[in-house]
Amino acid sequence: RIMARIPPEMPAGEYRSHFSAIAMPDIGAGGLSIEEARSGAQKPGTIGVTIVPRFGISIPVIVRVGETTLTTGLRNLAVIALPDGGRAISLTIAREGTRSAFGDIAVTVTGTKTKVADVRGIGVYTEIGQRAVQITVDPAADPRLTARGAKLTVTYTDDDFAPGKILARQDFIVP
Repeated sequence: RIMARIPPEMPAGEYRSHFSAIAMPDIGAGGLSIEEARSGAQKPGTIGVTIVPRFGISIPVIVRVGETTLTTGLRNLAVIALPDGGRAISLTIAREGTRSAFGDIAVTVTGTKTKVADVRGIGVYTEIGQRAVQITVDPAADPRLTARGAKLTVTYTDDDFAPGKILARQDFIVP
């Protein structure tokens, strides 16, 4: 259980940190400690190294104080060729305000629900004003859907503060 205690004079805004937990290996389970090796406790004429992985996890912790604001937009939309022969949608998510943007991006054929590409969990945090993103086009999608002159709609939907709310939407014609 984690608790945040917010001082009354804390200015409104978003505060972000990370909670890290690391599994500490049992150094007594097989092998020598550094002290034992230095004191000569190992078998004569042997030397060795034991590598023990340390597994951990880092969880972002975001605390919002008072009223926060967020404005997002989509810029520099393009369809690009990838080295492997596939295609991707390239774009920039712009963010302004006192709150991070975090959500999912879907690229559809304008006026339909036909999905060409999508990606989940794209964040633009308060430390930066924009983030460049490339979304691989579904290889099963008809290539005509992303060819020159095709009309596409990119939608960035909130998955954090107000899940389901559209943060930004942009129509574009593939050049």
